[in-house]
Amino acid sequence: MISYPFISKTTPSDPYGDRAIDHRMERTFNKMCWSNGVFMTSADGSNLQVVANGGMTVSVMPGGCHIEGTRGYEQNKRIISISAAHTSLKRIDRIVARMDDSDSVRSIEIYKKEGVSSTTPTAPELVRESNYYEIALADIYVMPGATEITNANIVDTRQDRDLCGMVIPAFPTPMNLESITTQYVSLLESAVNNTAAGNLQNKIEKLRVDIVNSNINMKDIYINNPAVESELVAYFGTSIRV
Repeated sequence: MISYPFISKTTPSDPYGDRAIDHRMERTFNKMCWSNGVFMTSADGSNLQVVANGGMTVSVMPGGCHIEGTRGYEQNKRIISISAAHTSLKRIDRIVARMDDSDSVRSIEIYKKEGVSSTTPTAPELVRESNYYEIALADIYVMPGATEITNANIVDTRQDRDLCGMVIPAFPTPMNLESITTQYVSLLESAVNNTAAGNLQNKIEKLRVDIVNSNINMKDIYINNPAVESELVAYFGTSIRV
């Protein structure tokens, strides 16, 4: 088993250490710890947020991201210019963080991907290869004849897991959702029948923690018993689909 980090003893050949690892293996370890996306560490949630900057420019706020085992951090606000609008057609530009493993780059950088003007424009596709991988921070809607980009023209895509997402510390543990649902139903039915009232709250709190740690949304749990649904809503204040 490859283990890291441990003290390495010098060896005569690359990687010159009997416990040394290369960048590929370190990325593998990182991918075991974090999902792709933006590290949400600031209190205001502005990490790598794209905001209007006046005229035909936008700003990308400071922040960090994790992409396929690599990590990047932008220390300063980054100003990006948006090309002039078409006189009669709309356009969608996309701001991305791109991991480029090519020998001449070897870094994560922020780029603008300019869309094509059209009556029905679409945002540029993300490229996702093993050595060249993009996450979308925001889509910029450039209206016909626009001379300024406002925040109303910016769609924040950081929380869209398909496009970017927030970094999750370790991937959610795969769980049997039906089993979790069954436990909730059983607990709540017992409460209705006054057979488990004393321990109900502690057990529900434990299951709530299990669900949070597993990154399962309550909306993903389907309850087919209206009475049980009512009890669940009373405890969690959440709409459960029946």
